[in-house]
Amino acid sequence: MELGSLADAADVHFTSARAGYAVASQPGCAAAVVETGNRGSTWDEVTCLGEGRPLAIAAVGDIVAAQVGDGLHVSTDAGGSWQLR
Repeated sequence: MELGSLADAADVHFTSARAGYAVASQPGCAAAVVETGNRGSTWDEVTCLGEGRPLAIAAVGDIVAAQVGDGLHVSTDAGGSWQLR
């Protein structure tokens, strides 16, 4: 199985053989959460978490957590909404 790639990704977390999330610098967003459903062949932006430095991402079920700078952003609805903790 071949995985795709994502330029400027700080961290990638696959939740299955095909699906996953990444936190990466994207045009117009220093710290974007992006997702894939095709092993990383394409990525779609879920949200922009601001201008901090993207560092790490993790996910299990509908919970996604992304560290940007000193902040931990958490979604409990698969990226639909986010809270800074």
